[in-house]
Amino acid sequence: MYVDCTMAKSMKLSLIIILCLMSFFGYAKEKTDLKSRAVPIGIYVGDISDINFKSQTIDVNFWVWSTYDVSQEDFGKNLVVTNAIKTSLIKKTEIKLEDGRYLSLSGIRATLHQHFSLERYPLNNQIIKISFEDIKYGVKRQHFVPDKVNSYIGANANYLSGWGIGKTYWDVDAKRYAANNYSELPGRKSVTYSRATYHVELVKEPIRSLINTFGITFLTFVLGFCIFLLPRDQLNVRIPMIVASVFAVVGNEIASQSSLPTTNAFMLADKIFLLGIVALIINLLLVFLIHYYRQRKVAVILNGVGLVWCAVAVPIISVLLLLGWL
Repeated sequence: MYVDCTMAKSMKLSLIIILCLMSFFGYAKEKTDLKSRAVPIGIYVGDISDINFKSQTIDVNFWVWSTYDVSQEDFGKNLVVTNAIKTSLIKKTEIKLEDGRYLSLSGIRATLHQHFSLERYPLNNQIIKISFEDIKYGVKRQHFVPDKVNSYIGANANYLSGWGIGKTYWDVDAKRYAANNYSELPGRKSVTYSRATYHVELVKEPIRSLINTFGITFLTFVLGFCIFLLPRDQLNVRIPMIVASVFAVVGNEIASQSSLPTTNAFMLADKIFLLGIVALIINLLLVFLIHYYRQRKVAVILNGVGLVWCAVAVPIISVLLLLGWL
């Protein structure tokens, strides 16, 4: 019995040693045979257009390039734009440089899917991303090295009304996927590719955005102030003005929401709309109270309250909302 226990322990120890050696030599072989190669990548963006918040897409035309030592590598053949829902090749060319290297250049037209930031809509700046992966080789075979100096956006690339171009930058990370072809990855169930992403900041022009989105709502605030400038006994004039304000605010909100995706975020546009509704309810309540007490001094006080509410309180609340303090 003692001999059996000793033999079992000896076999277990031998098995552990064998597994450790196999793991070590397998790891060393992978590190030696699969040496990662640096692949330069650069981009020139020639056209940014048609931003769509409803579908969360934006159209971009660009040229992507790389330089390498031998022509047979054919950069771009296996290059994919990972966040594009539609791409088309404009042109592909290869040029031999004076130093003997090759420049591969591909022009691509892409519709990119983006996760737009909507919390401060319509004042949010947006970051659009153009992400590249070469699906032929994993990160242990090759990795991207961005050409940060020579990557740029054309001077006339911005076709988005109300937007400007801000900062741009590259980053590189590793993206892991489940492996579909086990013959190329024996013993593995996943593969990791090098991903290079070019970021472009779109800067919102605030004045135009405020006018386009909230112009009608702000006019109803002015209209509410004018209501309390009318004679207190002219209810037949005040009520139609309030009704017109209601239609204006609701119509403006419907027009804004029709261009936005379904989201749980409570946006700046929602806050301004809510302020508009609250302002209309208070105005309507004050108008009826003024009409009810029209023969008393309290009507004069209530009318003054209405003027202060529309001329002071509503603008201050609007400014605080726009600054993000509420």
